[in-house]
Amino acid sequence: MRREPASARFGGPTVLTVLIVLSFACLSLLALSRAGMDHRLTARGAQTVSDYYAAEGEAERIVSLLSRDCGLPAAQAGEAMAETARAQGARDVSYDGRDAVLRFTVPAGAQGDYVSALRLSPEGTGVRLTLLSARVWPRDEEQSATLPVYQN
Repeated sequence: MRREPASARFGGPTVLTVLIVLSFACLSLLALSRAGMDHRLTARGAQTVSDYYAAEGEAERIVSLLSRDCGLPAAQAGEAMAETARAQGARDVSYDGRDAVLRFTVPAGAQGDYVSALRLSPEGTGVRLTLLSARVWPRDEEQSATLPVYQN
């Protein structure tokens, strides 16, 4: 009996096909991994923006309540506004009578705290509020960047 030699035409295309299929499988796994990372980054960014605007809205709500005390004499308005801010849940409320500046903090989620500074200027028989600054300060020293929102 005579034996036929192995055909080279059968082995080459099969090996090439297997390598192509493996290459496509690796590329699809890399694309799937990248899509997962993009999704997590987008979700984190959306949460950060949502937390920021919620904190900004809360600070604006507190400032609108502070404006009720603008009719008080300048000597009494600062402390009255500080008490109003504390009653509304603001943290780290401070009033510097020398510079007539009221500062308060509202939590802004995982990114830090939304800090507002307002100047009380005498106007007529009361005071006028002017926004000096509003920004997000990181809670951790590890986070060095701040996100300035408004700086006058």
